[in-house]
Amino acid sequence: MTRRLVLMTCLWLFSQVVQTWAGGTTGYSRALQVFFLRVWDLIDPHPQVKVIADRYRNQLMQIPGVFAVWPIGDWIAVDVFIHTNEQGDKPRALPRALQALPRTLEGFPLSIHRMYILPPPPGVIVLHPDGKREQTDACPIGFSEEKVFDWRFCVDGSVPIPAMMIPPIREVPFEQAVEIVDRHASALRQLPGVHCLALGEDALYLCADKPVVVPQAIEGIPIRPGLPSGRAWQIF
Repeated sequence: MTRRLVLMTCLWLFSQVVQTWAGGTTGYSRALQVFFLRVWDLIDPHPQVKVIADRYRNQLMQIPGVFAVWPIGDWIAVDVFIHTNEQGDKPRALPRALQALPRTLEGFPLSIHRMYILPPPPGVIVLHPDGKREQTDACPIGFSEEKVFDWRFCVDGSVPIPAMMIPPIREVPFEQAVEIVDRHASALRQLPGVHCLALGEDALYLCADKPVVVPQAIEGIPIRPGLPSGRAWQIF
């Protein structure tokens, strides 16, 4: 679970860079500067912030939805997951438990980082070696339970945990969306000026250092030039 949290934090840091990247050489340089500054803040936070984050971590982790507490620079990051509905629509407001989070801890600002996920099904999902997924009440013999957020999986180590909890992208299930982008990635990278593909919460974004003409969609997934304004789920 620790590796997964580190990975999600790295993706969050990248998404912050993406939001800063304004295009062109100047924007690229500024994005890199922001990235390295924030990585350094994560590696070497303010000493007092680290002490405070450590002091309150267990208490904050008891709040439903909180899955990580990080000292970053001179502020404290609280990572939370929030359920969408079955269609992936986000709620208009934070759950009450998260609304009660303080804005500061001992004088240092507290920042909430939201991750929207689908609500889990009841029971557990058994991940069989042949790729079959079975929803049941408990793990069968030979499987152990692993929890990702509030989703429960039964694993035997033969297959990775799938990204079933990520909301669909314009009604396209996320795992299917990844397969679609994989099929078209090579052709999309050949477009002039395109240097990366970022699968965001609402579309596939083509990162480019100059204006580029892009198709409107691929197999139901909207395509937009530029960079995601929110979370980048996957970079291709």
